[in-house]
Amino acid sequence: MGGSSTLGGLTDVTVSAPSAWHVQGYDADAGVWKNTSHIHGNLAGGIYIHIKNTDSVQLDKGTPFYITGTVGASDQVEVQAADSADPLKGPAVGLVEEDLAVNGEGNGVIIGEIFQFDTATPSWSTNDALYVANTGGLTNVQPTSGYRQIVAYVGRVHASTGTLVLTGASVDPVAGSNGQVQFNDNGGFGGDTGLTFNKTTNALTVGASTVDGGSAKVYGDINLDDGGTFSTTVQSVTPTANRTISFPDATGTVALVSGANGTIQYNDAGTLKGNSDFTVDLDWNNASTVFTGLKLNVTDGAGGSPVGNSDSNLIDVQTGGTSVLRARTNGSILFLAGGYLYASNSIVARYINTDWQINRLALPATGLSDTFLERDDANILAQRNGTASQTFRLYNTWGNNGVDFERLNIRWTGTNSLRIETEAGGTGTARALDLISGSSLLGLGAGAGVRWYVTNNSQFAAASDACTINFGATSDTGFARDSAGVVAITDGSTGTGYVKQTPVLVSALPTAATVGAGTRGFVSDATATTFASVVTGSGTASTAGTVPVYSDGTDWRIG
Repeated sequence: MGGSSTLGGLTDVTVSAPSAWHVQGYDADAGVWKNTSHIHGNLAGGIYIHIKNTDSVQLDKGTPFYITGTVGASDQVEVQAADSADPLKGPAVGLVEEDLAVNGEGNGVIIGEIFQFDTATPSWSTNDALYVANTGGLTNVQPTSGYRQIVAYVGRVHASTGTLVLTGASVDPVAGSNGQVQFNDNGGFGGDTGLTFNKTTNALTVGASTVDGGSAKVYGDINLDDGGTFSTTVQSVTPTANRTISFPDATGTVALVSGANGTIQYNDAGTLKGNSDFTVDLDWNNASTVFTGLKLNVTDGAGGSPVGNSDSNLIDVQTGGTSVLRARTNGSILFLAGGYLYASNSIVARYINTDWQINRLALPATGLSDTFLERDDANILAQRNGTASQTFRLYNTWGNNGVDFERLNIRWTGTNSLRIETEAGGTGTARALDLISGSSLLGLGAGAGVRWYVTNNSQFAAASDACTINFGATSDTGFARDSAGVVAITDGSTGTGYVKQTPVLVSALPTAATVGAGTRGFVSDATATTFASVVTGSGTASTAGTVPVYSDGTDWRIG
């Protein structure tokens, strides 16, 4: 065939004022072809748009994408991978039809199917709703943060010939996650992590946000307004812990109460009262009514354990930042009643006139108390702890957190003997120990060395390596160390002294072997005076029979 012709020259074609992009369609009722602005018929395949990958990585087949711009003046759009964790990377408008390299151009399916897709490896099932995943891609699990958007449904499940179906019905994302309160955000759903609702506890929470990404906190308000006669605002003021604000019942009244900041307010017969000096003035005066003027209740832990750390305080009253009165949560109850101070129902002390009289004081090191000061009996104070031995320390000096000290120790030892001793540590100096009773004095030098002793005007003294034991009111007799291994008897002035041994009958002498060789004595009934002879006695004391004797380890001999 050659030449040219027009559609109007055909007998089965009718053309009526055609416009740009009109197409021909067959009208079966009229039996002719006509121009029309749309197509009637069935569509096999997908509807797609032309896209260009401007992301920094390859967009794999099936990747949800969002529009970031256009390619010049064309109908092609620039796209990047959508990410439900980032509201700025969404909503997704379709899925990439085939792998698309960086700056690569291709098709993005918005309605229809994606074929030859692995739907088996992710363990998906037919008709699973697929969401834009956190960090991008597809998931059949609803994201718990960021926004949610269904972009496709699973058709055929197969590792290589699976299909994804895009209906185009879920392109509007639902911002937020479980618990977030949703609101209209410029025609769509919006949400904020600072506004949440717990449907289990029926708790609505208004959280804090930062100012322009900084550290300053901004706290939201809850405004209740009926549009005319009623309006109130519940505000949060820099809380350091959870706050609970309770409204009165339907018959109550919410009103502003004048007064200075910091006023404690309370209910007084249906109206609010306050006091600027942090006092609560109670008007109860009925003796038959049991009431609690001020109550602070902290829920105890499981099993009756202390609330929090054992050093936690139920109340801490301070002056200038320093605690002056504290009640702790370690299980002990401390209270005043009738002039007595109680702890766990035991009287610790009582207040009489201007003095505290202590009844019992329990002193713990760590944990349970291991030392008690207690009234044992009338006018008797005891330091004890069951059967455990006790030590009492009286300090002369104490410093450097206990490293430097001088002190007296009174204690029972492991051998059940009582020990009184002075001790020193660090820069401390060992001190003497003196015991005085009237004019009698026992003095001990530093450590265990004996210093001197006086009782009934008799003296016992020690100084350095020399040692003297003096007797008598004028110290006219004594023992002194003359030199190594030598003890001298002295009268304290001339150096002359004497030893007196009382004579006994020979029969009264102990066995020579028992007392040992070198033991000396006097007998009064010796029958002979021969030196070194074995002594024998007459049994009757006489001047003639008085002789010195010594033991050679076997016998008593004269000499």
